[in-house]
Amino acid sequence: MSDAKQHPTAATPSARFGFMVGLTALLHAIVFGAAAKVLPWDEASSFGLSAAALALGHLAVAVAVWTRRPQARSIWRFVSAGALVFVGLWAYLAASAGVYLARVYGGLGEGLAVATAAAFAPLVLFTVPFALWGLVATRRGGRPSRGMQALSALALFVAGGGLVQSCAAARPTRAPTPEDDVEAFRVAVADELGDRARGIPGAGRRVYTLDPVQCAEPIEQTDKATVVVSFSAGPGTQSLCLQADEDEIVEVLATTLAEEVVRGPAKIDLITAWDPLEPDHPTIAGLQLRPGLDGACIEGRCLMPWQLVASDQFTKFVPFAFIQDLRVGFDPAALAETLGVAAPASIAGITRLETQSLLMDASGRLHSLVRGRVLEPVVDREHSERAVREAAAYIVSAQEKDGRFRYTYDPFTGKIDRRNYNLPRQAGTTLALCELGGDEGAVDRVVERSLAFMAKRAREHGELSFLTKRAKMDRAHLGSTALPLIAFAECRDRVGQDYDTLMGGLARGLMALQNEDGSFAPAWNREADAPQPGPEPLFAAGQVVFALSAMEGIQRGERPVASWPSADELGAVVDRAMDHYAGPYWNHALAQFFWIEENWHCLAARASLGHHRHDGYERMCLDYIHYKHRLSLDEDSRVNFDFVGGYGFGNVVAPHNTGTAGYGEALAAGIAIARARGEDTSWMEADLRAAHRFLLRQQFDPLNGFAAQREPRVRGAFSESMSAPLIRIDYVQHAMAALGHGARVLYDEG
Repeated sequence: MSDAKQHPTAATPSARFGFMVGLTALLHAIVFGAAAKVLPWDEASSFGLSAAALALGHLAVAVAVWTRRPQARSIWRFVSAGALVFVGLWAYLAASAGVYLARVYGGLGEGLAVATAAAFAPLVLFTVPFALWGLVATRRGGRPSRGMQALSALALFVAGGGLVQSCAAARPTRAPTPEDDVEAFRVAVADELGDRARGIPGAGRRVYTLDPVQCAEPIEQTDKATVVVSFSAGPGTQSLCLQADEDEIVEVLATTLAEEVVRGPAKIDLITAWDPLEPDHPTIAGLQLRPGLDGACIEGRCLMPWQLVASDQFTKFVPFAFIQDLRVGFDPAALAETLGVAAPASIAGITRLETQSLLMDASGRLHSLVRGRVLEPVVDREHSERAVREAAAYIVSAQEKDGRFRYTYDPFTGKIDRRNYNLPRQAGTTLALCELGGDEGAVDRVVERSLAFMAKRAREHGELSFLTKRAKMDRAHLGSTALPLIAFAECRDRVGQDYDTLMGGLARGLMALQNEDGSFAPAWNREADAPQPGPEPLFAAGQVVFALSAMEGIQRGERPVASWPSADELGAVVDRAMDHYAGPYWNHALAQFFWIEENWHCLAARASLGHHRHDGYERMCLDYIHYKHRLSLDEDSRVNFDFVGGYGFGNVVAPHNTGTAGYGEALAAGIAIARARGEDTSWMEADLRAAHRFLLRQQFDPLNGFAAQREPRVRGAFSESMSAPLIRIDYVQHAMAALGHGARVLYDEG
């Protein structure tokens, strides 16, 4: 018997398993080819090139094995060794990046390091077994040579040393400072300033400049304490870089404030540390500046943390080229352009600055800030209701003459999008005003104009009516009718019965969209005059249930409307829908681990408590809130204290205000539902209070908005997040609803 027959793995793969080797190699070729094409690296990067090379190598293995080429053994062995080198190299880079993030971001940096490892694990599990199979199946002799063992040991030693170096490199260099924390610094400056700050005029001026500051001695080289002060000076804002010994800097700062700042407020940043950015981590380059906490310098020209946020630097980095809407960090080229310098050849040309932040208001009082926000807002009925009034005032001021609401607004540049609008967001904003806007006549007038604006978008199809943004649209989308119908129903007490006929047609339109299983078609095909098949759009299903149930409640009252479907007709549609969403809609093994956005189902269940109880539908809402609780950031999440109460994924990406507000809205509804069921609500109330604390900190007020425009109004609004300054009308609407409905369940009902 030949040696090849005794040891078939020592020669060219035999037909017994050659097909499987080739098939597996082809699968690897496809995966590595796709990775080279779509993962977030440039096509000419080391990752893209190495992944492409592995794709070609595995394709060569498949061809060689299937055609029984005599070189198949050597090709398989060479490609297997290359795959292990590829995995080892990128495992090291991923671990090094994770270590760096853990050092920069703290608690959730560690979580992100674990998440990075978890994300990398499939690549390891996918690649390593086949590579090891190739090395074993094609080896000659027994154990690896001593040279190979020594080389492997050296590689492990170098990788371990590199990780230790990453830990050390991530530690910033501490700058000379008079105090260890921002509150102690505030007290020291306030004591030194004393009465000299009294009587400073100029309330209402703003501090805003994107002109970089340049210190006499570079921050990275000086042994002096450094403070940057920005304040109103004539028609603009001036920035000064003050440098002195650490035991003298407070006196120098106080003297400057008393003598130079004649029109408050003034923004103060004490530099506490500096850190050159790491060029070894291209995959996390855009995350190496912490939004609102870090400033940045290039060639000695520096911007403070608040200036980076005001110039919208933290929505520039696109980690995945195939998801252009995902923007979670800074772009070095955009930063360099703002600083007025040439883009650095390497990210190592950028220095990260850590600061302690103060604001002196127009009366001379000093406030400690974190990410431009007051440290600890008061959470009680008075402050929540005040925040709702301020949000309502912003919405009132944001209405255009034709009734639509100003869609987006950059509070720092003043740029406004007046042309764009969205019917569901227009309706949601109107709904929030109707429910929580108070009894002021101005609110009623704004509501009336908004409803009239939406009513003009009605398109009739016999007895059915739908709303469309444009008259010539061939499809009337579910959400564009459902949420406006909620607004018409909930605003009826304010504006009277003028829209009753329209509401009846809109209700019949939504009823005509219901599928046999209780779900709803995504749109009405106006050309075919029939429902358009397809998946339900996000949010719309709960809005339909809310709208029809609200009308059912009116029909079961003392004054039913003759032109509407009857209470029983509406109730039957609502009941079929509730059966569906309480049953087969999420009836799968992962229901407790993966939900989308079901907040509107909770709002619909709360709206139905008085006339259409459905145990399963209410339970679905409470189960959904249990799920969302897992992503609510608390003290145990090991995040920055100013993220506590937010809804998100930790320190690296700031929690979005609308995500937090949406959870707050669901919590307010869930508490009402649970109380109606006689269930415990203590944990939901704790989460809601935390969400209120977070949202109150985010609202623009005279302190938080020190750099914002004074006209048009910014006060009362909410931006996308503390690191993304753009205001959109629905950001304000959802926060207002979370605070208003939350205050009612927290303070009105115990």
